[in-house]
Amino acid sequence: MAVDVETIRQLPKVDSVEWIKPGQVISDTHFQSLRDLLQSRKRMTLIGKNGCVIIASVKEELLIIQSQPNVNLGSIDLILDSI
Repeated sequence: MAVDVETIRQLPKVDSVEWIKPGQVISDTHFQSLRDLLQSRKRMTLIGKNGCVIIASVKEELLIIQSQPNVNLGSIDLILDSI
């Protein structure tokens, strides 16, 4: 998994890639709040004018990817599908 995360970090316009574990808090958002957003989904992409955030559920952890506008979401999807 570490190699795949490093590949995502190297994509143009990707700002950050973080793993969130149960009980952890990121930017005042609790793990369970993010897990509740996903509900039965494996992945969610939130797109705004200043960039996007991809939240992916991998086993018991969440992978949070933050990017600038116009990032190649297809590349990220391919990498996430391989994890």
